Amino acid sequence: MGFLDNLPDIIEYEEEDLSHLDPQMKEVLYPERHRPPFTITLAFSPIDHPAYPEAVSLAKKAPHYHEEGEGKFKHHLATYGIEDVPQMFQLVEVLNKLERYQVLVNKKRIPYARELWLPFMWIFLP
Repeated sequence: MGFLDNLPDIIEYEEEDLSHLDPQMKEVLYPERHRPPFTITLAFSPIDHPAYPEAVSLAKKAPHYHEEGEGKFKHHLATYGIEDVPQMFQLVEVLNKLERYQVLVNKKRIPYARELWLPFMWIFLP
């Protein structure tokens, strides 16, 4: 038995009800207990392109849509779950014409999200 085994537990209290915590805080404090559903978020900004109005229209039909910022700092964010992949790829098809959009995985920027995760999502198409 080593030195570390003799130390008292640092955190002795574990909350039973996590509903009062912010989702990000749940993920940090109790990663084994909080498993948010897998999502892909497509984020894009206003651009002077003929396909932009269509992209906004499709984004607004997403299961979870919101806008952040104003003017040239405005961002459209459309979030899709596994069950919404066909709808997501409709927006991706239009966004590919714009060539300026980001892909977030579980609302986080990760390397190669656009190049790796979007093609991976094809397996969820019916």
